[in-house]
Amino acid sequence: MENSDQMRKIVWDDLPQDIVSRILGKLAWSERARLCLVRKSWRRLFYEIKNTQEFLPWIFCYNSDLTSDGVRVCKLCDPFARRSYTVKDAAIVNNRDFSDARACDSRYGWVLFSKEIYDIVRMNFFFYNPFTNEIIELPRMEKNYRKITYYEKATFSLSPSSPSCTVIAFSILRDGKLGIETCQPGDESWKMFEFLGDYKYNSILDVAYADESFYCTFVEGKMGAFNIKQQQWKVLTESLHQSGNCHHCLVVAFDGDLLLYWPCTEPIYDVIHTCCWRFDLSEMKWIENKKKQVIFEKCTSFSVPAMGNAKGSEGDYYFGSSFWSKPNYAWTLEDDIHFRGRIWIQPPFQYSSDTVLEDN
Repeated sequence: MENSDQMRKIVWDDLPQDIVSRILGKLAWSERARLCLVRKSWRRLFYEIKNTQEFLPWIFCYNSDLTSDGVRVCKLCDPFARRSYTVKDAAIVNNRDFSDARACDSRYGWVLFSKEIYDIVRMNFFFYNPFTNEIIELPRMEKNYRKITYYEKATFSLSPSSPSCTVIAFSILRDGKLGIETCQPGDESWKMFEFLGDYKYNSILDVAYADESFYCTFVEGKMGAFNIKQQQWKVLTESLHQSGNCHHCLVVAFDGDLLLYWPCTEPIYDVIHTCCWRFDLSEMKWIENKKKQVIFEKCTSFSVPAMGNAKGSEGDYYFGSSFWSKPNYAWTLEDDIHFRGRIWIQPPFQYSSDTVLEDN
C-alpha cells in the first residue's frame, strides 16, 4: 500500500505543467479552484489561466433565518458549471447578518449591504464576500431626519480590499440639495457633502462608478458626476433619452464605457426589447451604442460582453425576476430552500487584468 501511494504521488508530481494547464483550462473556474487545492504546484497555474468563456454573472442567494440545525445558509450558483455551492455560517459577525439587510451593489465578488437600525437613528453598511465568507465593516452612518428625506442609492468604487476603495451614499435633502456621504474601509466616520440644486424627493434612479467618478441619474433627466479626488459634483447633462423612465439601468461595461439601458415595448406587438446608449465624455452627450452586450438588472446590475457562455444572449435584458425562466438560470430554482434574497454577483476572476475579451 505504501508503494502504491508513493507511485500515485510521483505520477501527479511528475505530470508536465503544460498538460496540467490544459486540463485546468477545460474546467469551469469553480472546478479549477477546488482542484488546485490538491497540489501546491498547480496553484500558480490557476492564476495564469485567462478567462475566455465565463462572462455570465453568478447568483448569490441568502437568508436571514437559521436552518433547523442552527446554521445560516447562503448559496452561490455557477451558470457555467450549472452547480450551486453552499456557504455555511454566512456573515455571522456581531450585528452583520442579513436580517433586514438590503443589497446595494456588487462587484469584485463583494456585496455592499445596508441595514437600518430602527431603535437608533443610524444606518449600518457592510461588505460581504460569499466566495471567502469575509466581512468588512464600515462606520455607522448617523441619520439626521430633520435634514435628510431619504437615502436612495449607495455603491462603491474598487474592491473593498483595496486601500483606495470608496463607498458613497446619495440622498435628497429637505431643502432640495443633493447629499453625498463617503467613507473608506477603516474610517471612523462618514464625510458629508451638500450641493445646491432643485432635487426632488425619491428622484434618484441609478448610480455607477467609472474612472474615479461616481455617476448618478435622476427622474427628471439629469445626470451628474462626483469626482473622488476633487470631491466636487458636476451636472453633465440635463437630458437623458427616455427621461422619466423609472426602469432604466446605468451600468459600466467591461471596457469602461458608461451605458444607459431601458426596456422598450412596441405598442402594436407588445414586444419587449432593449434600448442602449453610451455616454461620450468628450462631447458630453448620449450616443447610440452598437456593441453587443447582455444586461442583468435586479438589486445589482451588470453589463457583460456577448461572448463565451454569454455569446448566445446578445441583446438580452435580464430584468427583475424574468431571468428565472432563462435556460442559463432556470436550474437554480430546483431547491428545497426558500431564499429571501437573490442577486447577481460577478466572481472575482471576471475582474482580473488577464481576462481576455476576444470573440470565439
